[in-house]
Amino acid sequence: MYTINRAGAPARALCAACKAGTIHSVFAKVINVSLDNGELISLYRAELAPAPAALITDISPSCPLDRLPVARGDAVAIGENNIVLAGKIVFAGWHTSELWHSSFEGGALPDPRTRPQVMESIRLLNDCLKAKQELGGLQPLASVFDALLAGNPHPHHFGDPFLDCACQGIQNLLRAIRTSDQAGITAWSGTLLGLGPGLTPSGDDFLSGMMAALHLIFKAYRLPPEAPLAISRSMIRHMGGRTNAISRHFLQYASIGSFGQTSEQVLFHVLFRQEERLWIDAAEALLQHGATSGVDQLLGMLYGAAAALEMTAPAGNDAYM
Repeated sequence: MYTINRAGAPARALCAACKAGTIHSVFAKVINVSLDNGELISLYRAELAPAPAALITDISPSCPLDRLPVARGDAVAIGENNIVLAGKIVFAGWHTSELWHSSFEGGALPDPRTRPQVMESIRLLNDCLKAKQELGGLQPLASVFDALLAGNPHPHHFGDPFLDCACQGIQNLLRAIRTSDQAGITAWSGTLLGLGPGLTPSGDDFLSGMMAALHLIFKAYRLPPEAPLAISRSMIRHMGGRTNAISRHFLQYASIGSFGQTSEQVLFHVLFRQEERLWIDAAEALLQHGATSGVDQLLGMLYGAAAALEMTAPAGNDAYM
């Protein structure tokens, strides 16, 4: 029997609400469970950081989860305090484990740094990402950060249809956000949804990062959540047929301002901490996610943070740009 040590609040609520499902997918570090109500929860190996719909187990890094005798489609039963996979692998403690809360919840936030300070940190992180040319994914778009933010027409010189499509989509998405064009946000987000390879495609990860920045910057500056919620709803409006179930799961949580610890720590440190090393270490931790998921999500955060800072700045103050 294995033990669940930490649970995201949504994961616990889902276990309480739905008592059956099937295994959706099995990887070395994660087992995804598709519940009968259409939701997903994930069992994480011990070294992974918490996330809203994740249950952190005591299984060590030396034990790949895909070596367990379970497979896609196997039945999952959820009891009062345990989860049973394939009628034989038991994980105990979903109800009694430590409950994980976001750093942006559960108490008063410290005063944020000024917008020019935050924008300076965003540019520094973009410069760090720009230098890491070996990372793949959407990393090359760090090189056109200033051009796309300025709204300047950018020639599609990458010579790669994937990057050129992403570049055009991001440029027009930023323009739609700037003009509060919800139809445009939906249309240009649609060009990014499902774009690129991977379990969570690059375009989806980018949009998740943008939504993280929009929600958390508004929260940090104690502003109403309506604007980021409206933008996020527009971003994912047509995601149904454009990407896979796991990616839809993450996008749905991102759209309501709910993110994993590794993702939100980048923005928490940039918004509230002066020490440069903290921002860089948090970003480096995010870059370790997946093949390119962390890269693409970080890039989305940087573009999204710049957009959010522009949206939340006092009238006539553009010193942060």
